Amino acid sequence: MNNDLSNINLSVTLNELGDKEKRYQLSFTAAERAEVAKRFDIPAVVSARADVCVIGHNPDKGIRITGTVMAELTVVCVASLDHIKENIHTDMNVILFNSAKADQLDQDEAYLDPNFPEYDALEDETILIGEVVVQTISMAMEPFPRSAGAQVDLGDNHHISLGAPETEKPNPFAKLEKLRDKS
Repeated sequence: MNNDLSNINLSVTLNELGDKEKRYQLSFTAAERAEVAKRFDIPAVVSARADVCVIGHNPDKGIRITGTVMAELTVVCVASLDHIKENIHTDMNVILFNSAKADQLDQDEAYLDPNFPEYDALEDETILIGEVVVQTISMAMEPFPRSAGAQVDLGDNHHISLGAPETEKPNPFAKLEKLRDKS
């Protein structure tokens, strides 16, 4: 790797990138992890790091950002509200296009194709590598974290039922159906 950086604000301009691939190792500092935890509204980001490769220099053809992202998070269980650990180890594959190409892909609904890589618009001449890593962590997070065996405490709310089968309600149009049969 040519660069060892500790900065979630890591960016590279198209001129700096040139026509060769660039490799980076990011390791978030304690202050940066606290900033990400606040942004995600979670108790803590214990660790966050990434190995990143940026390939290409032409936003018309796409600038590919690949790599591996690893993070250890402290999240809140949706059932018990206990703090639990979540480990993330995910591959990253994002293509940045110029705004016109990204808009065209949106209109073509390319984001619905599970085989099409993640993409975004490159807003100016700067590639925000740290931001792509942060967004990759966000996308990999469990949306409803739950600790093993967690139960919801309903307290005095006996009118709430969890996991109970829904009661069959009569169809409000059943009486009208009888009238229709008579005509």
